Formats: sequence, C-alpha cells, structure tokens
Amino acid sequence: MLFANGITVRLLTALVVAFAVVPAQAQQPTVADSRNASFACQDAGSDPQERARLTKTIAELTETLSRLRSEARTASDFPPQTVAGEEAAMARQQRLLDTEAQLSVALSREDCFTSLELPSEKNRGPGDPPAKYVKIPAFYLTERQRLGSSDVKNLFSAELRKSGLENGTINIVLASKLRFDDPPRARPRSWSDAQKPADSVDFAVEAPQSIGEVPDAANVLPELLKQGGAKKLLLFVHGFNVSFVEAVVRGAQLAHDLEFDGDLLVYSWASMGAVLSYGRDEDTARISAHHMRAILQELDDLKKYDTVYLVAHSMGTRILADALHGLAETPFQGAPIKEVVLAAPDINTLEYRNFLEPKILQRFRFRTTIYVSMNDFALKVSRRIHEYPRLGDPSYERYFQKGIDVVDTSASSPMRRSWGHSYIWDNPLVTNDFKNLINLGRGADARGLKPVSVNGSPGYWVLD
Repeated sequence: MLFANGITVRLLTALVVAFAVVPAQAQQPTVADSRNASFACQDAGSDPQERARLTKTIAELTETLSRLRSEARTASDFPPQTVAGEEAAMARQQRLLDTEAQLSVALSREDCFTSLELPSEKNRGPGDPPAKYVKIPAFYLTERQRLGSSDVKNLFSAELRKSGLENGTINIVLASKLRFDDPPRARPRSWSDAQKPADSVDFAVEAPQSIGEVPDAANVLPELLKQGGAKKLLLFVHGFNVSFVEAVVRGAQLAHDLEFDGDLLVYSWASMGAVLSYGRDEDTARISAHHMRAILQELDDLKKYDTVYLVAHSMGTRILADALHGLAETPFQGAPIKEVVLAAPDINTLEYRNFLEPKILQRFRFRTTIYVSMNDFALKVSRRIHEYPRLGDPSYERYFQKGIDVVDTSASSPMRRSWGHSYIWDNPLVTNDFKNLINLGRGADARGLKPVSVNGSPGYWVLD
C-alpha cells in the first residue's frame, strides 16, 4: 500500500538523485558525477527572471510544506475512525510527500544557478591519464558480516556481525599525479609504486587480509597496527551510502591527498551502501557509536601514537561525535588526539550545539574543525526529512562556537559533483586547506581564511 510504505515514486526519485554520492575516485568521472546525466542542470541558464520565479516557487513550497506538516501533526491526535477518514489521511500524506519531492527538485535547480555564478575551478574529473600509480596500505575495522564471495566488492555484506568486529589489512592502488622529484621531497614511507590496474583507470582494491575476529569490545585494534613503528594515525569514518570497498578507497584517497606519513585506519560501519536505506543506516550508526568508543578507548590505552587525527564524513560524524560524548563520562583521556574533523556533518545542529559539543569541548583539549557548505544538496534533503537543520549546512541554522573552527566552503565548493556533499575530496581548494590543517597543524586563523564575526565576536571562517 502506498500510504503504508510512506514514500511516493516522485519522492523516491528526488532522494535517489539527492543522495547519489559517489566513491572518491581520483581522476575518472562516473555517470553520477556528470551534470549532463542528471535532470537538474540540463537546461539551467542564467535568466534572472527564471531565477526569481524559482526563488518564489521555493518560498511557496516551503510554506505549503510547513502547513501540511502542521495539519498532519494535528490530525495525528485524532486517528481516523472511518474509511473516508483513512482515505483523507492517505491523501494528506500523499500531498505532503509530493510537496517534499517538488521542493527537493526546486532546491536542486537552485544549486544549478549557484554553480553557474561561482568561479570555475578544477575538480577531480576528466584529464590525461596519470603517469603513475601508488599502493597505499591501510588497516581496517568492520562490523560487517563476511560473505563467501571471492570478489572483493562483495566480500562483506551490510549485515551486522552477530558480535564484535573483524580487523585486518588492505592495500589500495590509486592513480596519482603527485610528484616527489620536483622539487625533491620524501614520499610517505609506507607507500610503494604499483602497476596500472587491469580493469580500472583509477583504483584497485586488493583482497583484505583478515588478522582476526574480535568477539567482544576489547582488543579490537589489529595486532600489526600495535606492532608497527608509525607514530601518527589517521582514523577515518565514512558516511551514508558507502560500501566496504568505497570506504577504504575514500580513506586511501584522503591519505593520498594529504600525503599522510603514518598509519591509516578505516572504520567501515555497516552502511547498506544503497540510496534508499537512509533510515536503516541511521539505526546502524547509533549501534556503531558503541564500537567507536571501544576503538578510541583502546587507542588511548595503547599509548603508541604521539598524534591521532580523527576524520569523519556525513553520517559518520554522528558515530564519532556520539562516541566522544560518551567517553566524556569516563576516565578516557584522549591525549594523543590532536585534531577532530567533521566534514559535511549530517548531525542535528541543535543536538550538537546543546548536548554533544558542550561536554566534548569542556572535557577534551583537541581542536575540532567543522567543514560546512550551503551547496550541500544531500544535507538540504536531510534537513527536509528530519525537519531540523543539519550541522554541515548553514543555510538554515549557522553554527558557530568559541573554541571550534567552523570553515564555510560554500564559495569554493559548488554542487558540481557528488551533489555538493564530497567536497573534502573533490575540490582541490578544500583539500589544500585540509592538508594545511593536518600536516602543518595550522588553525583556521593561520591558513589564509577570511574571518567572519558574529555580533562583534569571532564566528566562523570562509574559504574562498
């Protein structure tokens, strides 16, 4: 039944487009990357009258959506008692969902205009084939159930293991345009040269080597990680709609772009890796926060690393923020943690401001950097779904807090690729800023960003 399912065909279409976030493939575009392949920007022009009409349409749809939601809340206090009443309720729900879909499409089209108005910059995309490939090793932790497939892409399912985690090592081969001979400089010690993958111009993922299965929340870290000599660790947590392979590729791409000389640890929680599984992924993310607390606690007890960087993207920021919030109530010290980065965070802004951040900020001494963008269409749709502003989208509620660096990338990260949600990989300006943060340890006040004050006090920073 349509009403029982709660989603119309048009809303499904809007969500499919909104959350078509592709893996971080270094040079090769995919169908999802091409604006020619989407309905949203095929015929977008610069007609100011059309832009004005669109602005008016968005305002009208927003007002209509607010009214329909108010009516739905009122009606929920009085369940229908007749067949006619049930039909009216179904029709009301249909109108609400249709309006959400129309608003999603209108917002997407508005971002098309924004893209045209912003200065052009070179994103990852078509270009000459890179001359070199590099193999980047990583450690992984996953709560995914292992399958019997020999194909690495189908090695893990999206089902939760019955208990504990699996840990191991994995190698990722990436196309690289980095050069270490002009001028001469040191390449990360764990990297090695690699051959071009046979079936991909961009990357290849070798079969992961399981080190062990951890039945409980203790001793979750891979043994080889504990035995290695690296003194720096980059821990990466992916977001919604990401498979195991996509997670390790994103982590390796991040380490590559940063030229990170240390251990890379990817935590792949059991995201479905499917566009229409947003609600299921939200539940899984809540469960995964318990595992993340165990991981961070063991890193703290290990006392091996001098410096730990925690980086989370999209829905993965909830896992990291919830874990840190929970650890604030324990003896956990987190001394090696130097930087925490929340990129495009899909977190309720009010929850973070009022409940998560105060305790984290009071309890720990590490620096937190939050990357946000008004061109993040995925978060715009998330906001519509939840009816609350998202931390990574300042369009509706701008978050700023003394002691936390909030970097607005809107001016340099238009919604040209991955629906504006993966700019930390896709946009070289953002990547370079992130590189200065991690490698040079520079705060927002020392990276050439534009400060913006709010009510006479420091507010946030703009990357332009």
